Amino acid sequence: MARTRRSIAGRYLKRIEACRATYELAAKQAAALIKEILVNSPALIHLINARCKEKPSLWLKLCEKRYGQPTRQVTDIVAARIITYYSDDVPIILKALNDALEVDPHKSVNKREELAAVEFGYTSVHLIARTKGGWSTSPQYFALRNKWFEIQVRSILEHAWAEIEHEVVYKSGIDYPVLIKRRFARIAGAIEMLEHEFLTLRDHQQELIELYKNRYDNGQDGAAEIDSVRLIALLECERPESLGWRRAAQRGTPFPPHIDNRCVKALKHTGIRTGRALRTVLNSKALKAAEALFAREHRISEPLSHLNTARLAVLLESPRTFADYFPEMVPDAAIRKLFAQRKSRGKR
Repeated sequence: MARTRRSIAGRYLKRIEACRATYELAAKQAAALIKEILVNSPALIHLINARCKEKPSLWLKLCEKRYGQPTRQVTDIVAARIITYYSDDVPIILKALNDALEVDPHKSVNKREELAAVEFGYTSVHLIARTKGGWSTSPQYFALRNKWFEIQVRSILEHAWAEIEHEVVYKSGIDYPVLIKRRFARIAGAIEMLEHEFLTLRDHQQELIELYKNRYDNGQDGAAEIDSVRLIALLECERPESLGWRRAAQRGTPFPPHIDNRCVKALKHTGIRTGRALRTVLNSKALKAAEALFAREHRISEPLSHLNTARLAVLLESPRTFADYFPEMVPDAAIRKLFAQRKSRGKR
């Protein structure tokens, strides 16, 4: 029996090795596919990567598991990993992946749901998935066609605990006493508390925006120096009908990460440092004309987004600063026209 299992494993390994180049390519395509699926996700993602299982690791797994049908039972020849900044982003990502891919519910594992209320430990989610619909016929992802692959999803803190526990406990081969294992569980419990604290700190941003909106509406804080939340708050006051940072995130089409901070730095570099100074620019004829030109060139019928308004405010004050902070927009036809207008008026 043992010899039969070993021969099955050997034949399977040979088949995988004969196609290793395809599997390596499939791993690269898996990472690219996941990034494309999540490109407009409101989840804040730290890392997306993928790998093809190395030969020694695969052989050891085959020997230890003694699979009778490895073609069906091995699901992680290609495996991807998604690491989020916050734990509450994990369900958002899982929904997006389940919508876009064919997920095997019987082979997928959600460790978060398996832990009892009083247990602490490994909380990663492992999906076993393959492409479907347009993804399965796309030439861009041909190496993934009809291949099941694993996707692990977890937060940074969950990842830190899992990697250390895997190294110190699982890979060490040490049969630790129960009390030592409980210490690892206590650490996992402490990490859950840290997750909660980080979520609370993140959500405090929303409270600050509402506070500053109220103060700006009442004519206060005009002399206060702007930061990211003050920028968002003031734009929601001055352009209430336009698409702002918060509404864009709620729609599932968030603005690029940290672009708000870049806008603030660019505005300050041009000399717009306070709410009063920014409000003056926002109500200027020059900015409204620039917004109208940009909307015409892009055939936008609705009011410009707060992001575009902030960037155009920078451009009107200093095209050079705009080019430094937003180089990706310089080739835009509307931006080139605005550059030309500023140049003809003798602006820097």
